[in-house]
Amino acid sequence: MTPRPGHLGFDEMYWILTGRPSWGNLYNKPKNPPPGFGFADMIMVEGYHQRDPVAYQTPKPMTRLSYKSRLIERASSDKHHNVKVDPLSQRRLIAWVDAMCPYRGNEEVRQIDAPIFQGVDWQSIRPKIKNASRIVRPGPVD
Repeated sequence: MTPRPGHLGFDEMYWILTGRPSWGNLYNKPKNPPPGFGFADMIMVEGYHQRDPVAYQTPKPMTRLSYKSRLIERASSDKHHNVKVDPLSQRRLIAWVDAMCPYRGNEEVRQIDAPIFQGVDWQSIRPKIKNASRIVRPGPVD
């Protein structure tokens, strides 16, 4: 799990756990993937083309994501080198897989500078990242 430089700014371990997206092309798993490749078993949403009818089909319940994830199974089984994952960390891992394995969290994203590009001054609303509005959503009360 040591962070190592990967591809397109993502860590190598992220590519291993999630697989490698194909961004608009049909997803084809590599012939000789490295050990652990796609271990999170997320749905490769970037691997569906917008004109692909399969992309718009809802998966059958309990056939994809955390329910079938090898990563979740391993983290929940206590059989991998006697590693015990506490219940809160298990729920976080399940949420991560079910959210399609986002690379960065809110605080990490907010450290990115606002994009500068040709024509940014012409936009009526400039893109914001660090100082973007925070939306407080109602949630459970302690």
